[in-house]
Amino acid sequence: AGELPEVLVTSSCSKNFGLYRDRVGALIVCAQNAEKLTDLRSQLAFLARNLWSTPPAHGAEVVAAILGDSELKGLWQEEVEGMRSRIASLRIGLVEALAPHGLAER
Repeated sequence: AGELPEVLVTSSCSKNFGLYRDRVGALIVCAQNAEKLTDLRSQLAFLARNLWSTPPAHGAEVVAAILGDSELKGLWQEEVEGMRSRIASLRIGLVEALAPHGLAER
């Protein structure tokens, strides 16, 4: 926080929880001090109200239920790892298929 006075970090849970329609995610805010944080919170609340008056809670409740239960969280982590491994394998296969054509370095 010393190098960056304010930091906003966003995260989406829509794809990795299969909640595409629900647009589940988070915004993490770090500020220099409590006053700045209060100002940022006020501005973000204003922006959010202009986008929607009552956002759906269903997606957030699904994510909270999964992450709040150690068994469900473990199953979810296994599934995400399986997807990560598959994507990595597909990338390797693509590079290997492109290499004979001189396209893998691009």
